[in-house]
Amino acid sequence: RDDATILESLHITSAYYISSIEVAPAVDTIAVYLDIPILRDADDYPMIYGAGMGDGTPFPGSVFLRATDDVNFDVLETLTESTVIGDCTSTLPDWTGGAIFDETSWVDVDVGEKTLTATTSAAILNSAEVNAYAIGAHGRWEIGQFRNPELRSSSPNVYRLTGLLRGRRGTEWACLNHRSDDKFVLLQMSGLRVLELSNSQLGLDLYYRAVTIGRRLSTAASQTINAQGVYSMPFAPVALHAERSETTGDISFTWQRRTRRSVRMTGTL
Repeated sequence: RDDATILESLHITSAYYISSIEVAPAVDTIAVYLDIPILRDADDYPMIYGAGMGDGTPFPGSVFLRATDDVNFDVLETLTESTVIGDCTSTLPDWTGGAIFDETSWVDVDVGEKTLTATTSAAILNSAEVNAYAIGAHGRWEIGQFRNPELRSSSPNVYRLTGLLRGRRGTEWACLNHRSDDKFVLLQMSGLRVLELSNSQLGLDLYYRAVTIGRRLSTAASQTINAQGVYSMPFAPVALHAERSETTGDISFTWQRRTRRSVRMTGTL
């Protein structure tokens, strides 16, 4: 019974078999929480945005959760797509030039295995969604748009962004205090989720986690975010003008207000 030479077979192996499949380990979710002005009129209520992507492939998606005590978490939203999240490897220079293209500044961003694509100035001016980004950190996000991403190195992919339209959505004030370790987030709506808040939660330290679908809660680390209600903060007025009366010496000031909604300018006060 133990002698293999006793059995001889002229038949071929059956073709009815299932090939083996290599099971890839679940990846972690990289998440950034953005307390920034609204990106759509429909988002005008207490909230912040959650951005997420997998740190590898395949990425099945993730679940955003929040707790007040870092223990009892509630499910907020499910994310099934990725956006591009990276790290700045240089410091974005200060900008005080207003709402025109900054053709002198540049910033290098490491986006891992993700890619960025070029566009045109006309496309940027026609849509605030084209190549929109947030650069900074909690409490000092600058929103802008880039025209040219030049690939400087690969694996990881490091791009130099130029042709910047900066200080978008009322974030001109954030153009002055960037650092070399800022985060970069591509603001594409497919990779963002609105994480609703109550008015009573504004100004409180809340704990957020983004857990890859199919993984345990304990596999994700908490991030503490204290939302300041930036969604509702008015934009600074523009076109300030002062005029002195020749007869009374009084000075009259006029300016233009800006709305957080789709209409960019309202009447002069």
